Amino acid sequence: MKMTSIFMALLLMLPTSISDSEKSEWVFTSTEAGDTVLLQTDETMALINTGNPQEFEELNKSIELTNHDTIKSVVMTSAEANSCDNLTQLIDKYEVQYVYMVPTFDDKCLDEIENVNDITLQQESTFTLSRRLYIQYRTLDHNQGNVYISNGAISMYWYESADDYDITHADISYFPSYLEKEDIDLKTLYKIEPEVAIINENNDIQPNSSIYQHLQELWVDTYFLSDDIAIHVLDDNQDFSVKLEKLKQNDS
Repeated sequence: MKMTSIFMALLLMLPTSISDSEKSEWVFTSTEAGDTVLLQTDETMALINTGNPQEFEELNKSIELTNHDTIKSVVMTSAEANSCDNLTQLIDKYEVQYVYMVPTFDDKCLDEIENVNDITLQQESTFTLSRRLYIQYRTLDHNQGNVYISNGAISMYWYESADDYDITHADISYFPSYLEKEDIDLKTLYKIEPEVAIINENNDIQPNSSIYQHLQELWVDTYFLSDDIAIHVLDDNQDFSVKLEKLKQNDS
């Protein structure tokens, strides 16, 4: 039976703010499983999306490169591009505690899973990913998931569609590789006004060229995320810097 008693406690529960003197670092690691990304903050590891069933081994190898045995949270931003099979395997292997999902995601795949809290993201609501980290749903299109994640020191806007719902500034904007030119709205990018942009190239840089051009017009520092690097974004009192880390591939 799924654990749901914690649901109301998560609703509208804001994290403790971070002192101005503290530094904060977020690490983005792509995987070989489609448009999935591992987000590592100072206190937690979360996986955004899970890829397709045939990609589970690639996903698992990428997670092992981070040397983490557990993943506290999984965030499902799309109802179409993800798989229940991968999700249930991840929950079992990495002791996932929370699954956050867009309203149209089929949560029936979690019916037989014990010790996991499934939480449907909703407008006007704030949920905690960890003690400091929180997530908000920022789209009117329930098939896609523009989400805002913050810990008080660093904030990220995960961009799925040009939806004008409650757009605010974010330090980092993240763009999945499957976005098309028509999905990108300059008005929305002006409102986000990111310091750093990350584009998941998914081994093919060409489809993202229009996004890159828009970001260059806005003078945004832009980085392409591939499956052999991790991108570290560091904040030292709103002074942002970026470090690229070459991942050591597992030969097995």
